[in-house]
Amino acid sequence: MLQRPSFRVPNWQEALRVWWSEGIGGHRSVLLTCHSAGEWQHVLSTFAELATKRIAPDKKDFSLAISACVKSGLWTVAVGLLDGMQNASITPDLRVSNALIKVFKQNGRWQHAEHMLFHMPAVPDASSFSATIVACEKGGAWKHALAVLFAMPPQVLPPGTACGAAMSACKTGGQWQQAIALLGALLEMKAALNEISYNAAIVACGKHSWEAALQVFERMCAERIQPDVISYGSILHSCGVKGQWELSLLLFHDLRQVQLQPNEILYSSLIKACDTGGEWEVALDLLRSIHLDAVRPDAFVCGAAISACEQEGSWMEALQLMDWMLESTIQLNLICCNAALSACDKGGQWRRALLLLSSLPNFVVKADTITYSAAISACQECHKWEESLALLRAMDDEKVFPNEITYTSVISALEKAGRWELCLEMLTRMMDIDLEPNLATYGAAMSACDLAAAWTSAISLVQDMLSSRLVPTGMIAGSAIGALRNKTKGFELLSSIASSWPPLEPTSQANNVTVAEILAEGPGILAVTKPAGIRTEQLVDKIAKELQTPELYLVSRLDHPTSGVLPIALGSESSRAVNWFQAQFAGRLVQKEYLCLVEGQVGDLGFAGQISAPLLTIRKGDKMRTRVSKLGRDACTQYKVEALYTWKQAMLELSLLAVQPLTGRTHQIRVHMASLAYPIVGDRSYGSKLVGGII
Repeated sequence: MLQRPSFRVPNWQEALRVWWSEGIGGHRSVLLTCHSAGEWQHVLSTFAELATKRIAPDKKDFSLAISACVKSGLWTVAVGLLDGMQNASITPDLRVSNALIKVFKQNGRWQHAEHMLFHMPAVPDASSFSATIVACEKGGAWKHALAVLFAMPPQVLPPGTACGAAMSACKTGGQWQQAIALLGALLEMKAALNEISYNAAIVACGKHSWEAALQVFERMCAERIQPDVISYGSILHSCGVKGQWELSLLLFHDLRQVQLQPNEILYSSLIKACDTGGEWEVALDLLRSIHLDAVRPDAFVCGAAISACEQEGSWMEALQLMDWMLESTIQLNLICCNAALSACDKGGQWRRALLLLSSLPNFVVKADTITYSAAISACQECHKWEESLALLRAMDDEKVFPNEITYTSVISALEKAGRWELCLEMLTRMMDIDLEPNLATYGAAMSACDLAAAWTSAISLVQDMLSSRLVPTGMIAGSAIGALRNKTKGFELLSSIASSWPPLEPTSQANNVTVAEILAEGPGILAVTKPAGIRTEQLVDKIAKELQTPELYLVSRLDHPTSGVLPIALGSESSRAVNWFQAQFAGRLVQKEYLCLVEGQVGDLGFAGQISAPLLTIRKGDKMRTRVSKLGRDACTQYKVEALYTWKQAMLELSLLAVQPLTGRTHQIRVHMASLAYPIVGDRSYGSKLVGGII
């Protein structure tokens, strides 16, 4: 006798076909088969068909359908199923409730997850709380994440996931002090803290206090939780952004001691620390040694090194590093490109800046506002105003929105080129697109009016600033005064502007000064003698210590080998005294005269002359050097021959000059006289090497 073969469902497709066509197999079997196969849509469609077939789903059916919603991320369908359970008088068990919290978490519905947790029929377990805390963390609701964490019953210790999520919520919300408090509370609760919790706390603290981040790191080690690469990366980043490069190097050494493998992120943070700390040479040494750890430098690592060089004025090294990146086929990113463009700006490499900008599409890098602004600034430093305007138009074509820095650079380029009317046009256009000009913007426009003697426009700019409650600085006021070309009217304008500055501070106790001779003292000013052989800044620091005040400000300075009268303003940079005297110097209301002994016979006794040659000052590190250049700022020096001498030892003719600098450029008199082949005697920077050697 033949036995009838039993029915077997080979797969989910066959199960569906049989159930739909023959009604064989039972709906539960179909739901389970589709669920096991990961066919969530078929689970839901089969569940929906139960009503058509007049089959009442039970708790197991609802559980399978809600589980399918979790896998599919269909939180609204899950809510509908929950309503269906309640209508059918079916109480959701813990598994169903946790599944609902999970789908809410996945879809960023932290409010729903929190509501479900506190209204679920079953007693929530650790998974219920953990999922809700994660949901709040992802939604940026740090207060709710902490509330859920501390609502856990005492008998349920928060798992590592919950602790990490709560800590991460504090980090996301910028609540570093809450993160520290939470860490202490969790330690008292004997919670299961892991490296994820500590790492989140380190990051939360690191954005505001590297000291607090270091304390968390040290506590982590004290609790015998081994820091991982992420831990070291977090603390290195925290120290790096605050310029703690020496501490970063020690931590990096500690990482090697525990035999962790450094990666690109660690090197990037370490080099960033050197960048912020001004240690560009250390940054380059680290980059050179990166191959010893079998780490290939990426754009972030190289970008940090380029930025370190650029920030300290080592623009040549920054651009050489950029060349090396291109030769090494390292994929560029926007950060390193912007740093390289800033290096072009500082080095006056406007052609290279434009070349780099035009090549960005080749590296799939899209220029942003910072990119264009750096390129425009490089052009303005070299007086390339037409190129600056072309870049501004290109920004419009590329839908890159300019900012205040962009327009300030363009206006500065136009100012250097003497295009004062275009300066004012750019200023108007800037305000038309709702960009507020700042002090630097007005300063460039006012300087253009000064150079062109456009006094009516200068006065209008002053009125615009005051009406917008932007107080002109002494330098801006000085430019407006200079545009008048009239000392009497200049003092009248200065008096009207000065009413917007704070009142004068009390005079100092000049009798306490012993390091320099006090020539005169008045409200807000001190005049002292500066001897040769001391830097102006050093002398002022000594006077400040004796007066027991840090608020002394230099409105003029004398070079290291120069002696003479040194005026010092009493007050901070924003004080009335500083602005008052800055305005007088910038507006050429102050007359300065120097006695200079120069090599050569400049002319007969009484001969007078004038030097008008633009001067360009380039800073490299803490050193500055000035030269005559078409790219420089206008500079004018007048002189008169007071006496003639013969230096028999050196077989040279010498001239004693009374010199009046009409502008105040760095090393102006020294460079101007040297440019005429009459260098100042003993000037080792710009003078004759022979004379410098003899002296």
